[in-house]
Amino acid sequence: MKWFLDLTTRGKLFACFGLMFALMAWVIATAYTGIATIRESQDRLYKEDFADVRDLIALRAFQNQIRALMLEAQLLSKRTEQDPLLAEAAERSKRIERMILGLLERTKNDPDRLSRLEELKSVWQAFAQTKDAEIIPLILAGKITESRELAVGVQQGRQQKIRAIAEELGRAADEDARLAVARADQQANQSFRVFLFVGIAAPTRWAPSCARSAR
Repeated sequence: MKWFLDLTTRGKLFACFGLMFALMAWVIATAYTGIATIRESQDRLYKEDFADVRDLIALRAFQNQIRALMLEAQLLSKRTEQDPLLAEAAERSKRIERMILGLLERTKNDPDRLSRLEELKSVWQAFAQTKDAEIIPLILAGKITESRELAVGVQQGRQQKIRAIAEELGRAADEDARLAVARADQQANQSFRVFLFVGIAAPTRWAPSCARSAR
């Protein structure tokens, strides 16, 4: 500290207050960086979880649409009227498959949820296989009674299973996202209060010390 004592009064004041403002700038920068990181993490988590919620809701909607399209095709007798409905049902099926793949990718690090999604995928594949390989050929062959028996039998049970799993996973993802957002907000607010306190208290404490050293 001899170098400090050898400074002029003006130099001592510049050194003290320079250090004080440098520390304050560091506190503010640290606070800003910490809060920005927390909020970025919160935003990412929120969007990922609610991407799952969005896809699970859409999955149930598309499945209901497929069921409605198949029922409508069973009520018609002309192939020219049935084909557009069956093509639309096939498009919905492809979108459901893409959604399931996306859900599996986003959930690969959550064993419990991944297990339920694998179950949903398995049931969906069985549903789609029966629809494409059995029900649609029966409809096109004019065997409406047989196609309806499959639709209201094993297929209905599979549809209910898919819906139940999708609703369960949707509720879990929604709740996880809300809790994560709440925790991140709380952490951000706490960090801000801590750094704000340091930023205010520091000059109050250091300024008198600088003044005494400059005498």
